[in-house]
Amino acid sequence: MKEIALTQSFRELRESGCVYVDKTEQIFRLLMPRRTFISRPRGFGKSLLLDTIATLLETGVEPYFRDTWIHDRWTEPKYPVLRLDFSEFCSFGYDEFVSRVNSELGAFAAELGLDRYVPKETPGSCLISLFRALDEIREKIAVIIDEYDAPLRANLNKPELYEKFRAQLLDLSCIMRSYNCIQYLCIAGVTRFKDPTAVFNGSDVDDLSYDPSAAGIAGFTREDLRKYFRGSIDRAVSVGKGIPEEEVTDKQREELLDSLSEECGGYCFDETGSVKVYSPLSVIRFFRSIPESLSDYGRSLHVEAEQDCVLADLLKAQGVSLSDILTDG
Repeated sequence: MKEIALTQSFRELRESGCVYVDKTEQIFRLLMPRRTFISRPRGFGKSLLLDTIATLLETGVEPYFRDTWIHDRWTEPKYPVLRLDFSEFCSFGYDEFVSRVNSELGAFAAELGLDRYVPKETPGSCLISLFRALDEIREKIAVIIDEYDAPLRANLNKPELYEKFRAQLLDLSCIMRSYNCIQYLCIAGVTRFKDPTAVFNGSDVDDLSYDPSAAGIAGFTREDLRKYFRGSIDRAVSVGKGIPEEEVTDKQREELLDSLSEECGGYCFDETGSVKVYSPLSVIRFFRSIPESLSDYGRSLHVEAEQDCVLADLLKAQGVSLSDILTDG
């Protein structure tokens, strides 16, 4: 049984041989408009999704996309990828945000060897300098922005600071619309702002947050769990029922998935309501917390209780008494 990793790095996931729930068919559709925006709550794998997209655009399908849906279908050339995670830049205030974004843009220009790039005082002017240098050499790039709304969410109760960040993001957004060097633009965050002047989502960016084609792109469907986590499901039932894994039945697997759905499933992100997904973070925490046996679980229960684990509730749903587990010798 493959190990289940809790990571935001696609390369790390593939290099370690851990479970990867293949979302590349949805990624292929996501990239077709070339400029896309998607919002999802925390814990739904947005950062891993963007890292997967960035890896695809940077490296192509080899070696990280072997045995995935997209491997024999992706024919695009490789692109330099500018990655910006605004959650990393806004923790120390506005000036630090400006400084760190400028630093990231300068580092990217240096990595590409852009002699024409001239550092400036603001992120907007740095971005203009970068794009002009790229246009001169006719270089196309991809831009990946994670947690685009982090500076705004962090300052909702500070109107003046909120407005400074909003103006800065709007400036960056307008600049990105004005140059042709961006081949792909992917933006993700927690919130969707209806005001198109507030952030990056504008008329030239396709908002796929509630599009049926992207309903399952971030999150695990029930079929994903059946396909990629069969061994973990069997182990959970085995621990819950006190039976060997080879005796687990399909009915028992579905009963466990029903119980799991009550704790971390039933989310829907499409307008038709046809696709329901489980929270990946909650599911992975649950599967990683399953012990090898009931007695192992009893000895570690006090530790697992601090990890927001739903195993106790699922064991109750399977008719197992926790007091019996704790007193098991």
